[in-house]
Amino acid sequence: MTTDADTAPAGGEQRHAWELAKPTDPDVAPLAHRVLRAISERIQWRAQLDAARRTADPPDSAIGSAQSEEQEGKQA
Repeated sequence: MTTDADTAPAGGEQRHAWELAKPTDPDVAPLAHRVLRAISERIQWRAQLDAARRTADPPDSAIGSAQSEEQEGKQA
């Protein structure tokens, strides 16, 4: 067991005690559930990242068409 003695108040008791969870602990989900949860979170994070990138960077075709319109306006 390890504790976070570095963050304990001076002269006070330690606020947290950490220990590794055992597979037999009642609040530890089975390995298959934990793996599937991690995969699901990763898929959600990736979808959110892709959505943020799409809103931050317009598609190349939109940039190209805007530049074409500007050039056509200058020529006219």
